[in-house]
Amino acid sequence: MNIFSRTLTSIRRNLWKNLLIFFVLLVLGSMVSISILIGQAIQVTEDNLRRSIPPIATILQDDAAFHEYYDAHGREATDFWITAADIEKIGNLPYVRAFDYAVLTSFISHELKLPSDITLYSETYLTEELAYAHLRASRFSSMFFNFEGVEVEFLPLKGIRYAPVLDIQEGLLELVDGRVFTEYEVENAIPVAIISQGIALENHLRVGDSFTLEIVISDVFLMDSPVSDHIDQAFIHEMLDFEVIGIFKPTVVMDINASYIDYRNHMSLNDRIYVPIEFAMLPERLFNAYWEEVDPTNMIVSNSEAAFVHTLFALYDPLDLDSFYEAASELVPHFWRIDDLRHSFGAMSTSMAVLQNIANGMIVGVIIAAALILGLLITLLLRERRFEMGIYLALGESKLKIVFQMLLEMKLVSLFALAASLFIGNLISKELSATILQNEIVNHFQPVSGFTGFDMYAMGFGVEMTIEEMMAAYSVNLDSNVILLFIVTSFGVIFISTIFPTLYLISLKPKAILTESAV
Repeated sequence: MNIFSRTLTSIRRNLWKNLLIFFVLLVLGSMVSISILIGQAIQVTEDNLRRSIPPIATILQDDAAFHEYYDAHGREATDFWITAADIEKIGNLPYVRAFDYAVLTSFISHELKLPSDITLYSETYLTEELAYAHLRASRFSSMFFNFEGVEVEFLPLKGIRYAPVLDIQEGLLELVDGRVFTEYEVENAIPVAIISQGIALENHLRVGDSFTLEIVISDVFLMDSPVSDHIDQAFIHEMLDFEVIGIFKPTVVMDINASYIDYRNHMSLNDRIYVPIEFAMLPERLFNAYWEEVDPTNMIVSNSEAAFVHTLFALYDPLDLDSFYEAASELVPHFWRIDDLRHSFGAMSTSMAVLQNIANGMIVGVIIAAALILGLLITLLLRERRFEMGIYLALGESKLKIVFQMLLEMKLVSLFALAASLFIGNLISKELSATILQNEIVNHFQPVSGFTGFDMYAMGFGVEMTIEEMMAAYSVNLDSNVILLFIVTSFGVIFISTIFPTLYLISLKPKAILTESAV
């Protein structure tokens, strides 16, 4: 009888013992498969969540660094400016596809009005009164005045240096008419503008039309002072004519599912005018030039570099966010930090970390327990079969063949047990991990509270993920990688657990076994 036939015969003769090994392997294998599946699912889910957010990042002032400086020195930090060179160093990292930095300001207009149409929000839950309230709140950087029957509006401008307009490229805005800037127009400060559809409709403007904006800087700083005083007493009053080259609209949908941040973003974007960056920096430069001429020994000069806001880095791949963060953090100046939208699924990340720790602890514990239990069980079962092995040895069978037969029996039983445990583990892990994860998310979930100045949400790129959306990204899949990892891990455990029994078999002597059995 060859060794394979003898192995099958031995399995049938020792059916109950092999069934015991089968069930032990089934339980331990199921725990191993659950652990591996959860760990794999967490990695897949992390990737799914990252792919669901825009691959963008920005630079924010680091409040913690300011507090640390104050605690250490007893005074506020003053040297905390960020320069265009600092931003460009980060923008030249290999993860960055495009980048931009902007200057926000407001110009006066006697002829233009900001959008007042609230029918855009008629399909949302906002009442007319609430819509007007949100509209006023979204214009925190603009003011409306009426003096001597003349309306004066403060139009918010965003001066940019990236001609194709990164806000359009990243899907924040949709160009509905006209074109974006050319490099020549931005570099040479050509007076052209891209305006919102709301401003265009409110003021009956089309591509090719022109409008006038004014820069007014006076030393009348009281808020209750008439605007006429600001203009009459202005020491700087410049008038600029801009040509409309493009018209855009915000892409955020205003329906019943729109959030508070969606309203704020839509209203803010619908008020905006894009111009080359030099025009947005012009008021401060005119102010500095004026004081340099008036009193060069006592200049009231601010650093225009500090006005850079809405800095945006667009990456090639959202999976590069971690690598970009690490590399950019080495380049960002003190008192500044890198920010992105990974915190949108912060509750999910925290919960998955808890689940990952459970899975890691489980797989380590199961591997150790499985190796010990299987090793002890196989050794005990082999001791019960030592008379059978003694006969084989007495008949001249080599120890190597006997070892191979015992290992083959173990592998055949293990094969069926592990196949069943992989299937069972897949079923259990889906329900178990989803329940644990959802409970953890509920405990850690904190909805976005609102704007924080110039962060991603204030720029219009806010992502609000609900618990349901986070859970939808979680997926337990029995793919080829999981199966391969499970097989390698399981047979590795079986190999380790058979080392001691193999040594036991090698140490057996046929005469001693048969003599002991006869007694």
